[in-house]
Amino acid sequence: MESPPSILQNEENDVTFDDFVHCDDDVVVAEILTDNDIVCTATDEADEVEDDDEEELPTITFKEARTYIDKLRILLTKASDINDDVFSALVTIYDVFSALVTIDNAIGQARHRSLLQKNITDYFSP
Repeated sequence: MESPPSILQNEENDVTFDDFVHCDDDVVVAEILTDNDIVCTATDEADEVEDDDEEELPTITFKEARTYIDKLRILLTKASDINDDVFSALVTIYDVFSALVTIDNAIGQARHRSLLQKNITDYFSP
């Protein structure tokens, strides 16, 4: 097979086509990864993703939130220079929160009822 004509070859440069094509044959461009290398790569990427995320807020239960609201009410009661608007806002927050707790309890009860095993007679019409 004949070598293709060298476009790069000229009087100033003696690079042949074969030299040009095979100039990086000894350069490592890929390698076979071991299982350990793959695990290390995956965990490094997972760490980078976790670092990019903003700080995660702690989970607070409804019971803890109600306790915090009660503590805030006590603090505001002891403060002498707080006006009545703050107290009325706190009462509103407490009422809304109580409604949320009621809704959460209803959802929990409905979920519990849906998980109960049905009787075989429930599938027969009377």
